[in-house]
Amino acid sequence: MGGRAQETRDPAVAPTRRDRRRARNRSALLEAARESFRSGGFTGTTVSDITERADVAHGTFYSYFPSKDEVFTEIVDAVLRDMLASLHEVGGAASIRQRLSAGIGSLLRLCEREREIILALHQASQLRGEYRGKWDGFRERLRRTVEQDLGWLYRNGSTRPIRVDLVATVVTRMVEGVALEVITSPGTDVDALLATTVDLYYDAVFRPLTGEDDIAV
Repeated sequence: MGGRAQETRDPAVAPTRRDRRRARNRSALLEAARESFRSGGFTGTTVSDITERADVAHGTFYSYFPSKDEVFTEIVDAVLRDMLASLHEVGGAASIRQRLSAGIGSLLRLCEREREIILALHQASQLRGEYRGKWDGFRERLRRTVEQDLGWLYRNGSTRPIRVDLVATVVTRMVEGVALEVITSPGTDVDALLATTVDLYYDAVFRPLTGEDDIAV
């Protein structure tokens, strides 16, 4: 999917009235598209739905996005980036169990908020190979993130003896499965699911080292 060429502007130059108007229009279209995909999914959303929600002329859409696919891709890419970033939202967590709970909890709550967009992605993935690749790419980046974090803990003596790469693959599939449960099953008890996930992860990888309920980091 070819993107429209972006104009470049010297950041030291103040934006013009036209620039500000274009930025507002683009932002309005993105927000309208997000809400349209939330309510109609990928297949049930049209460009007309988006422009009507944004209260702009139909042709205005094409001044900013070449197609529905382009705006959908931008929204999905942002959500998947946020999902990965959420794993590092651990605040002042001072122990392994607290860090696991904070990071995985942030991911699950984001999945809950973005349920409709992720479902729209899975709907689109049944039609287009590039969208199947989006989720596969997310899973691989998730695995690398888990492997990096677990490797650091392993090198610092915080885990039992493990094959970091294999454990990272298993943990990734577990976290992905839990995330998909939250996404596909509205009303899921996220707190209970989170607690169970953290218990399984901690008990399998960290508890055998000391027998303690938690380990400071």
